[in-house]
Amino acid sequence: MLNTKPHTVTHGVDGDAMTLVFYPDTGCLRFVDARGTCHELRPPHSWFALSSASRGARRGTQAMTEGLNALLHEFCAKRPRWLSAHAPAHSTVV
Repeated sequence: MLNTKPHTVTHGVDGDAMTLVFYPDTGCLRFVDARGTCHELRPPHSWFALSSASRGARRGTQAMTEGLNALLHEFCAKRPRWLSAHAPAHSTVV
């Protein structure tokens, strides 16, 4: 039977909450910060990211949580670069 309940982990980063949600029914990984800035990975990219982050994690009931925690930690470490690369262009009114 397919589990449709999403797996969620949240971490505080520089005074901001960062949440990672994995939807097992669609395979989507969604990173969201407190301002609503969202980044999504869909299969196969989400599977690659999760399996890469889960390397070395022990097997068992906590394996998914450990993998998501590792992936969120890695994303947060790279977050400043990601935000600067994906920042919306601001226009000035003259």
